[in-house]
Amino acid sequence: MEDKLDFKEIRNEMTPIPGFKSSEYLAHCPTGRIYSLVSDKWLLQGAKGTGDGNKYLITTLKNEHGQIVRMYLHELIMSSYMAIKKADWRSIGLEVNHISKNTKDCSIKNLELVSSKGNKATKKHVINKNRLTYEGAREIRELFKERTGSKVAWYAEMAKRYGVAARSVQNVVLGATYKDIAA
Repeated sequence: MEDKLDFKEIRNEMTPIPGFKSSEYLAHCPTGRIYSLVSDKWLLQGAKGTGDGNKYLITTLKNEHGQIVRMYLHELIMSSYMAIKKADWRSIGLEVNHISKNTKDCSIKNLELVSSKGNKATKKHVINKNRLTYEGAREIRELFKERTGSKVAWYAEMAKRYGVAARSVQNVVLGATYKDIAA
């Protein structure tokens, strides 16, 4: 049903997204959708998920300075609804929480701004207490040079092999952790 939204019928309900040109993108906060005036279509139509293990919807937009920016759909909707840039509410320690825990539902009725601590409290976090050794991190970097296929699948495979989270493997490969190990 949402995919059949007629932009012309709901145009007066659309709001600009701070930090992005209103001549290029508008948000429909009641349904949690973004419309591109440039391509004349709804973004992320029928999307299954594109970020953090396909849990969240991410899109790529050009900001007001013409730079390409990847942003979560729920953050764009919240910024449009609040009429402030994401950086403004993030700077005071706020994050978007999906009330129903359905991360694909980005309608404003399913979103709320909460503290980081409050957001984490609403989720069932499984903290992996396993930590990579320096030797494990070194091996991962070496194995990455030889990898073929999808990075995401490779991260998951290495995570299983080393008993850590896929994000930990990704951080090693990207050099965000274990920085003192030569790449």
